[in-house]
Amino acid sequence: MSKEVVQKAFKFGGEHVLFTPEELKQIRNFGEPILRILGFKPIKQLQFWENMRPSYFIYPSDAAVTGSTRTFASLHKKLLKDELMGVGWLIPRRNQAPVVTAIIPQVEEFDEKGSQTTPPGMHCIVLPFNDDIRSFPVDTTPRGTTQPSLLPAPGTSWPTLHIICTDF
Repeated sequence: MSKEVVQKAFKFGGEHVLFTPEELKQIRNFGEPILRILGFKPIKQLQFWENMRPSYFIYPSDAAVTGSTRTFASLHKKLLKDELMGVGWLIPRRNQAPVVTAIIPQVEEFDEKGSQTTPPGMHCIVLPFNDDIRSFPVDTTPRGTTQPSLLPAPGTSWPTLHIICTDF
C-alpha cells in the first residue's frame, strides 16, 4: 500500500475523524520548552508519594534570557523565606509532553573552608495527574482459619496445626 492510501483517524463520539500528517504534528506539538508558574502552596502540602520520577534541577542563565538571574534570585529568596513551593507547567524539551511540577527551592550550602557544597537552585518535581493516582488493589488472597477443636489436647502428642481454607 502506498502512503497516499493510508489515512490516520481517531474515533470521537462514534465517528472516525481523519487527520493529515501535518495536523497530527500540530496536535503533538505543545510549544517551546518553558516553565510557567501557576501558583504557590505551602511546602508542607507536598506528599512523598506525589514524586512521579526524578526531578529536574533548574538554575538561571543570563546568557539565554537577560535578567533571568535577578528574577530567579528573588523568587528563590521568597520561596525559602515563606516556606512555599511553586506549582508550575513545565515543557522540558521540544516535542515532550507538558507536566505539572512542584518547584522546590534548594538552599546554598558551604563547607568549613567556604567552598560551595550545594548550589542554589530549584527542583521541579513532577506531580501526578489525576489519572496517574491509583488506589491499592483489594486483597483477594484466601485466608485460612484455625479451629482449636481439631488440635490435639496439650501434652498428648506433638502439636500439629490444621488449617481449614474455606475460600480456596
